[in-house]
Amino acid sequence: MKPLDRFRLIRRLTLPGSAKCLLLVLASHADKDGVCWPGLHLLAQETGFCVRTVRSAYRVLQLQGLLILGHRRGQSTKVILTLDAFTKLLATPATIAAPPRQPLPPEVAQVKAVTAQPRRKPWTLPCSNCHKLMRSTLPASQALCRECRNTATVADTTPRNVVALFPEARK
Repeated sequence: MKPLDRFRLIRRLTLPGSAKCLLLVLASHADKDGVCWPGLHLLAQETGFCVRTVRSAYRVLQLQGLLILGHRRGQSTKVILTLDAFTKLLATPATIAAPPRQPLPPEVAQVKAVTAQPRRKPWTLPCSNCHKLMRSTLPASQALCRECRNTATVADTTPRNVVALFPEARK
């Protein structure tokens, strides 16, 4: 298998990020038969992961049947990429895929259509005077846009509890 085809197959696999990254690095080291023997420290350096993460990614790939590890005494591990497993994994549907959408029953769709209203951001409110949409942290009854705030009199903008305590604030 050509290296470019190998990379295309790896990109389509659904694997954890560390395992996919390790598989891509191993594929770049592998010869045309899918055999390579890079050391753990080299793989850790090239992937940017620690040695422990590389080992756990090795385990994930072994469990998926994507590679075979051949331990050699005093030397780096011999890695064989099993290309048949690539094509088998791609032929099966993803195990984490969402189930197909089911149509809603008419009663539920009708209730949903009645109750569904466009959602606004919490700070977007209509002006209590001219009903233009604006941003405000005040309650909806007190929210005024810039134009209405500039034209409002002091009595209009003074909160009611202040007017009750200080009648001279009313004009």
